[in-house]
Amino acid sequence: MRHTGGGQARTALVGGDAQHSQTAAAGASGLGMDLIQLAGLAAAASSAASATAYAVDAVVKEALLFFAIMPPETGLEALGRHCATPGATQEVFKVFGQRAHADARAAGEACALAHQLVANESRGGRAGGVGLTGGSIMAAALAAGRVGTHADRAAATAREGAQLCMGILENAVQVSASPLARETAKRCAEQALHSIEAASVAEQHSR
Repeated sequence: MRHTGGGQARTALVGGDAQHSQTAAAGASGLGMDLIQLAGLAAAASSAASATAYAVDAVVKEALLFFAIMPPETGLEALGRHCATPGATQEVFKVFGQRAHADARAAGEACALAHQLVANESRGGRAGGVGLTGGSIMAAALAAGRVGTHADRAAATAREGAQLCMGILENAVQVSASPLARETAKRCAEQALHSIEAASVAEQHSR
């Protein structure tokens, strides 16, 4: 009877260990899926930041062309005194482009780090048979968070530049700019609208 009881106890222990292992494996699998989703979201946000930066480039190109076409006496400083776009200068728009690309690059670097951490954890989990570590999960989450932050900053830059571009179109009308200048201002405003659309996508992915 003692022998039978011992066998039942061992069977219960083995069964308990197996159940615990299955639960742990399910938890690790769930964490792995969360990390994969996190990496996917980071990639989407990074791509949106890059698209926003290129949209800002198009705005800057048209704005600089407009400035070049306008005669000196109605340059940006004069336009700034006439309407609600004070401080809108060629250098300001160049800075917009630089800022947007700097944030897009930073988002790409943070995204690459997040993917590397996820890949390392996935390989380590399969090879070593151990669960994902809390420190690595946190590091990947922080990297993904930085992607969102930089995407949001790129979007803010796009919106700021777009606002000034709308002012340029208004200015061109107010100062009776040449047909070429007005057409360039119109294209600048159109590119500004496109950049706002790109900014909206980046903001969606940054949250």
